[in-house]
Amino acid sequence: MGNTERAKTRTPHLIIAAMLICVYAFSPNYFAFDAKRESPFAGDFLQEWIGSYIVWNHDAGKLYDVPFVKQLQHDPQLVGFKLDEHSYFLMVYPPFYYVLLSPMAMLPYDVAAWIFAAIMVACLFGSARLMLKSTPDFKRDHFAWLLVAAIAFVPLLDSLTSGQKGTLCLLILSATFYLLKQDRPVRAGMVFGLMAFKPQLAIVIGLAMLLKGQYRFAAAAIATALLSAAIC
Repeated sequence: MGNTERAKTRTPHLIIAAMLICVYAFSPNYFAFDAKRESPFAGDFLQEWIGSYIVWNHDAGKLYDVPFVKQLQHDPQLVGFKLDEHSYFLMVYPPFYYVLLSPMAMLPYDVAAWIFAAIMVACLFGSARLMLKSTPDFKRDHFAWLLVAAIAFVPLLDSLTSGQKGTLCLLILSATFYLLKQDRPVRAGMVFGLMAFKPQLAIVIGLAMLLKGQYRFAAAAIATALLSAAIC
């Protein structure tokens, strides 16, 4: 590969890196870790970290106790900033999700928030990698430019900068698609079952697979969901 071709290959990757740096540098949710904020640092990640903290400190029975959770979210000694008194973030995920995230509670809130953001970016790249492997005839450099366009997509930017789990869901679904293309329905179902943390996004696909006679897929997905419920 000549220098010109290498430059063409590297260009979209450099643009992607620059875009991500700008995204987090200019996002209001990731501005300096101020003592007083109208919205929490890293957006919705506040409820993730608080849920992790509750589980880590063996108070899982209080995960959905609104007054208790609200008190923790507004404790500046705990989270490191003073949240607007009218703001409150509901605990909206099943207990197993907070159990899996509970090690985050060992870290200061702002450090955990940046690690979570890095994980969501990694999920995006993992999804892209799986989709590229699923379409071997697609040229790698062309795919890289599509990823540049994807990062410029406003809903994706909103997901990355507001503590959402959009790229995690994308990774789960991409892995499911890849394994199905590899004719591995049981593994695909096991991975798809991880969507139990957002079951409203899994119902339609699950029913469609059942109607298509993909019983091994459905059984494996249910098994993963039941294991998740057991953790709860």
